[in-house]
Amino acid sequence: MDFEQLQKKIGVQNKTDWYQTDDGGWIHTSAKVERNIRVYKNAIIYGGEIRGGVIHGGVIRGGVIRGGIIHGGVVHGGVIRGGVVHGGVIRGGIIHGGIIYGGIIHGGVIRGGVIHGGVVHGGELHGGELHGGKWKKAPLQIQGSRDFFNVSDEDKITIGCITTDFNNWIENYKEIGEKHNYTIDEIIEYKNYIDLAVKRYKK
Repeated sequence: MDFEQLQKKIGVQNKTDWYQTDDGGWIHTSAKVERNIRVYKNAIIYGGEIRGGVIHGGVIRGGVIRGGIIHGGVVHGGVIRGGVVHGGVIRGGIIHGGIIYGGIIHGGVIRGGVIHGGVVHGGELHGGELHGGKWKKAPLQIQGSRDFFNVSDEDKITIGCITTDFNNWIENYKEIGEKHNYTIDEIIEYKNYIDLAVKRYKK
């Protein structure tokens, strides 16, 4: 990407405010980027503090990046310590891992999982997939003794391959468990997870 192509992406710029890396990326002089960081040809860094990671693309306007791999997306703030960002908008929060394809992250802690869309304001995401919706708390995932337990939507829980709403789980957890050959101990265990999810997420 040459300087003319840079301006087509982000508007008219003063060339003296920018420099191009050996790998072809563009960095604004206001950004703090350590010399050993690889910034490739599709990446544009306006600001922020880059101490680690590999930047293949995307637009970085702020935040602190200490690790991870960024292929695309827009970073306005937050702290990225790991994970892979393909797209989406990051305005805050802390990302330790996971894969982000889209969505908007305002806060919270992302340690794993896959985010395709939606809005995350807080909470912790350790695994599972977020495709949409507005989450004040990131969705819960627990590796139980038998199957994964996920809050898979704002009012739905998935246990193993069974997804249904909070009310149905509350009323019928025992029958569903028995139908799928859960032991009494497993039914009690997963009922505790259901109670936790309902307490945390049910409106």
